[in-house]
Amino acid sequence: MKRLSLVIIWLIIGQSVYTWNQVLPGYRQMVKKEGKLVRVLEVLDAKTISVRDLRKKVYHIGLLGINMDYSESQSQLEEKSIKLIKKLILGKNVYLLFDGKEKNLAENPRVFLYYPYDIKYLLNATLLEVGLARCSETESHWLKDDFVELEKAAQTKKIGIWEKESPQTNRNARGIEKPDKPAKSFSDPALVAEITAEIYGAKGDSGKLKGVYKRYGLDNQKLREEFFISALYFADDETYRSKLKERLKKIKKN
Repeated sequence: MKRLSLVIIWLIIGQSVYTWNQVLPGYRQMVKKEGKLVRVLEVLDAKTISVRDLRKKVYHIGLLGINMDYSESQSQLEEKSIKLIKKLILGKNVYLLFDGKEKNLAENPRVFLYYPYDIKYLLNATLLEVGLARCSETESHWLKDDFVELEKAAQTKKIGIWEKESPQTNRNARGIEKPDKPAKSFSDPALVAEITAEIYGAKGDSGKLKGVYKRYGLDNQKLREEFFISALYFADDETYRSKLKERLKKIKKN
């Protein structure tokens, strides 16, 4: 429930676009509009993928925000990574999304890769979730906090590269920090949970989201940011989590 609530919170202020490695329905149209459609020709190694665009030009790309360097003792994991990547995207059409203004495939960029053709998953996130990649320490991007959370979850499960490696030996992960206190405008955890559930129930529909924002007084970005602070503060609160679960069940029935 905590994971779900954090995903919803990030969605509210436009900083997250997927429920961990699954892309939210309302975001798929944006990926189609802003991303580049390519066909995966070959997985050269764990860090390099050969793709062909609609003009039949071939390029090499990497995956943004993750580190797939393996030690000599982790050669089996590297082989497993390559095998998984091939299984998921080899020979298939996928979408590439750039972070920032970079849009030149000729520069062998590092990108977000969405698969399959109907854009259900983010490959970068998938590899973190199954413990076959680390978060990149040198790259800044708008999904970094989410990626850190995925890495921490894999560490806790002790899967993939974390099976024999203690999280304490890794870098100090920059996770999502809890605010010191909730915003004054949204100090009731039950109300915050209700709003969170209603936003999730809108499922990315802009019309429904506007209706929710208007109904709960979230008409401007400042108010939504204040709500985000409170939702993040209450993420571990029993009242908040109980009310959120109750409200989501009710929305699902309707």
